[in-house]
Amino acid sequence: MLNLGTVGSLGGCAAYTTDTAFSESDAALDALRGMRRPKCSSMQSMAMRGSELFLEATLLFCKGNALKAGHVSSDMTGGMTCAQVWNKCMEIYAKSYDLLSGAHGNVQDETVKVVTMLGVCTQMTGNKEEAIKWVTLELDLRLRLFGDWNPRTKKTQQMLKSLRDEDGTELAKSKYGQYLETTFRAQDLVWSLNPFELNDTLRVASVMTMFDALGLIKRFCVPRNKLTAFVIKCRDSYRPENAFHNWCARGP
Repeated sequence: MLNLGTVGSLGGCAAYTTDTAFSESDAALDALRGMRRPKCSSMQSMAMRGSELFLEATLLFCKGNALKAGHVSSDMTGGMTCAQVWNKCMEIYAKSYDLLSGAHGNVQDETVKVVTMLGVCTQMTGNKEEAIKWVTLELDLRLRLFGDWNPRTKKTQQMLKSLRDEDGTELAKSKYGQYLETTFRAQDLVWSLNPFELNDTLRVASVMTMFDALGLIKRFCVPRNKLTAFVIKCRDSYRPENAFHNWCARGP
């Protein structure tokens, strides 16, 4: 079911169109809802209902991604916009979390998946404080369940650092905004270019353009604001009073 939902969110594949993928995943969810439940304890009933809600929310989330990418119209999401889809997903995931944590406790793989999706949805709606809360919980659970060497644990650690701006992303954006907003055309990077005729902002922009033109930013997935901060750090390390070995002569 979720695999088909993922296929739909990506715009289909050779075997399934977007509509077919979502149609079959919807049918699978309906079949699950219609299954006769065996006699079980209240805790087991809570867990099954929580799992069902998780599937429902995740399928809707996939449709929201397809809508955002332009693969489907809002008819697929019941007329909801992307923002409305994310909010609806959070509402369903929250119910799923209450049921699963009540049945299993927090330190359980299925509960962690719900916490992960709550963190994702709150980020997509721009609610940073709520996102930090859920990602912090996710990290705590992943550390307890899987340890700090698990790839997903490491990914969650990095996500939390980013949300808390421990990597200085927002600071860099505000501090280096003029450089990030300035463009320098690649075709102007010629041997006859005289760096002494460029102002400071254009010099930094020209270095950024060189990295970009060589494909290094894309190849190594370097965030542009971090590379800008690095280039400026290099600039500031030169001594301007040195007539030969200075930023103007060596930087660009």
